[in-house]
Amino acid sequence: MLEFSKRSGLYILECKNSSLPIPPAVLDQLYNSYGVTTKGAEHEGLGTKIIHDITKSYHGFLDFTYKDEQFTVKIKMPALIE
Repeated sequence: MLEFSKRSGLYILECKNSSLPIPPAVLDQLYNSYGVTTKGAEHEGLGTKIIHDITKSYHGFLDFTYKDEQFTVKIKMPALIE
């Protein structure tokens, strides 16, 4: 599921996806460093760190939840950047 909306001066992008089990150690580092992946040795694990860095550089907020093998990412970006 991918949803885009605007509320209270924020653009909100929400993505929900089913997921394989994610170990807590991976969840703890998901947005803090490159190379964190659950997809195996051939996958570099760059996406979540890049998303975090871009969101932060535009003064946005990033939230994620993982429950019952459902991973949800919500990105909130200001409609006007000063």
